Amino acid sequence: MVLLRIVQEALANAARHARARRIDVTIEVGAAVVVEVADDGVGFDPEARAMRARRLGLTSMRERAEALGGRLAIASVTAPSPGHDTRVRVEVPDAEVPDAEVPDAEVPGG
Repeated sequence: MVLLRIVQEALANAARHARARRIDVTIEVGAAVVVEVADDGVGFDPEARAMRARRLGLTSMRERAEALGGRLAIASVTAPSPGHDTRVRVEVPDAEVPDAEVPDAEVPGG
């Protein structure tokens, strides 16, 4: 459930702030569970002073990832160029994620 909450917050942030045309969510399961939410929006500077004052959502995502023994990484490009985007990536050791946390993915056409 914790991974779901992190993904929900990342999706809400992209919808609320990014002006994105596309948001992709990828899930990889191996020795670790890796979930990435990427958008093609305007980007932001997660270290900017103004952002630090109001980044409760980013802080809660990081705390949730750490509670699972994982880590959260946020990469964002704000330059007006092709490929500017934001990527929120959480990586958690597979042993820390209950089976109910990793949904079965439906493969299109398969």
